Amino acid sequence: MQKFVLVLMGAMLFNIMVQAIKTDKMVNCYMVIGTPKRFQLKNIDPDLCTHISYAYFDIDNEGLKPFYQLPSNSERFNLKWANSKLKQIAVVGGDKVSTKQFSKMAADPNLRRIFRQSVRVFLVENDFNGLDLHWLYMEKPADKENFVTLIRELREHFKYLDLELGISVIADNKYARLWYDVPNIVENVDFINVMAYNYTDNLLGHNAALFGTGEDNVNASIHFWLSQGAPASKLNMGVAFYGRHYNTMEITKDIVRYMPYYAITDRSEHLKDTVFGFDEDVGRAFLDDPRSWASYESMRGLEMKMAYVKEMGLRGVMIAKLEDDDYRGRFNRTGNYPLLQQLNRQLDERYECRPGICCIKRKTVQSPCFYV
Repeated sequence: MQKFVLVLMGAMLFNIMVQAIKTDKMVNCYMVIGTPKRFQLKNIDPDLCTHISYAYFDIDNEGLKPFYQLPSNSERFNLKWANSKLKQIAVVGGDKVSTKQFSKMAADPNLRRIFRQSVRVFLVENDFNGLDLHWLYMEKPADKENFVTLIRELREHFKYLDLELGISVIADNKYARLWYDVPNIVENVDFINVMAYNYTDNLLGHNAALFGTGEDNVNASIHFWLSQGAPASKLNMGVAFYGRHYNTMEITKDIVRYMPYYAITDRSEHLKDTVFGFDEDVGRAFLDDPRSWASYESMRGLEMKMAYVKEMGLRGVMIAKLEDDDYRGRFNRTGNYPLLQQLNRQLDERYECRPGICCIKRKTVQSPCFYV
């Protein structure tokens, strides 16, 4: 009898884990095309995302173009075959596209027309489901108005094509006040990725705190957009699967480094003098050793952030980026994609979660549970 119950529980667990996430939230997973080479499309678990966003695409005077060779249609079809509800988004911009190029295109009616047409052709021919405009750091006074014109014309262009239109925005409220015409933006987009990370830049501190004093935290950024008239149902909280690692000994050399979650997890197995902690007041994990300090996303941090997403009624989350998670499960005991799995459990309606634990909703036998 005991063996039968164990087999039944195993079958239940397998059944729920092989199905796509069941949620009304958007789980927008970024993958960067071309780099790093170790991460490939076959490494993606399509059941853990509602959207896959391919970053990044470039623009020139002839419109949209890939920086790197895009994964083939057949490779991307395999993801759709595995999860028929999965949507695939092309991300235009990022830090490799000059703001001058964006500004030039947005200001010129002819270049905007060429861009719209190239986007339509590319998305339709390659079976994409939408576009994400990722214009970083506007500079010219006219950029603010031209950005609205650009997305308004794209929205009109997409009207009969069943294509989604989203934007990714800088979370810094000082920047947002200057450059985002929020009321006119929100009426022309389906979703807004608020990139709620990198608040500290090169300064020592939590780079993506959920709470805190002042405006350099997730809560302040979300409330800015809400206060300006953005509906919560269009806002995605940006979540970075990487941390900022600060060299506290050699302040003139490599003072700050980008550190993916998998590298932080690997570090815990090898450094005896490393102390790992969690700041409950700001919702952020940290590590501390004699030579360095780092702030990073964690299981507990995601628990708090996903509770916030649900409490505030947000559209969902934007994940930057898949390849920074421990996607092969090599440095932890919880399997592939520990962060993304935790995020899924917190948002999936088939789980019942309370602080520190998520359990599959079952009444007939003891439910399998997962602990933070």
